[in-house]
Amino acid sequence: MLFRIVMHIIMRRQFGINIIHELRVVIGYKNERALLHFIVVRFFQVVDSLRTVIYNDISL
Repeated sequence: MLFRIVMHIIMRRQFGINIIHELRVVIGYKNERALLHFIVVRFFQVVDSLRTVIYNDISL
């Protein structure tokens, strides 16, 4: 469920298509460390963008 929400948020963002493509590449290599690093980096990017959105909503 949480994964679905996160994917929905990611898909709505402009870099969503790039994420899907990169995930396919990483999964294709079956490199677990690369996949983990990729997920962590993207997770923090999403959190950062969400935090920006939340701050903007509060300031309004």
